[in-house]
Amino acid sequence: MVSLAVSTQYTNVADRHQPAGHRTTAQAAHCAKKNYKLTNGVTQVLYGLVNLTVLRLDESRLDHIDHDVFRDTRRLETLDLADNRLTSLPPGTLLVPALRDLSLDGNRLHAIPPDVGFLRALRRIDLSYNRLRTVDRCLFQAADWTLDYVNLRENPFHCDCQLFWLRALRAGVLSQWADRRAARLAGGARGGRSGAVPFVPGKCWTPSTLRGIAITNWLDLDCLSVKVSAERCDRI
Repeated sequence: MVSLAVSTQYTNVADRHQPAGHRTTAQAAHCAKKNYKLTNGVTQVLYGLVNLTVLRLDESRLDHIDHDVFRDTRRLETLDLADNRLTSLPPGTLLVPALRDLSLDGNRLHAIPPDVGFLRALRRIDLSYNRLRTVDRCLFQAADWTLDYVNLRENPFHCDCQLFWLRALRAGVLSQWADRRAARLAGGARGGRSGAVPFVPGKCWTPSTLRGIAITNWLDLDCLSVKVSAERCDRI
């Protein structure tokens, strides 16, 4: 595993003009020598790190990320962008085929990046503490059968029939989590933290009559007849 945690404020981009594949993790992570701001230099920091599998950019004061920032990190499995100032991500930013663990919590996202719908290896996603009002079913068509951890807490959700499908997502996540935990135990591994919750749904903010109720607990029988159009999902 090749891991990189970038400084919360500044990083030195050493030998940034070396050919792709010749940069080392140590060069990219050497901190606080040239006052090179991450908000302007994330792409250069990651240039040529083709074997990187874990990247932590949490608490880095990021308010923008270039769309091609992860172009060289095709083997990236864990990406932590938590606790930044991101309001959106450009299309194509997260199209990393090996990505399994994605942390976007503690940002200012109003919508889930559409790239999530193409992450077929994704197992864990944290979207807590953002500004999400809804969750598009289409974005999870590819990922919902592989996910074993989803965190949606502390978002101002509007609870209507567009969120009713989350019951099915919760069931799928719990099933995946139980199967993988059983496989780990059968292989002699420890069970992990007993208090771990694989699906954290968040609560309704509007309408006011539902405020404070978990988004997977409210019940509207009229929503049972609402189906997602396959044609609409194909366009996303």
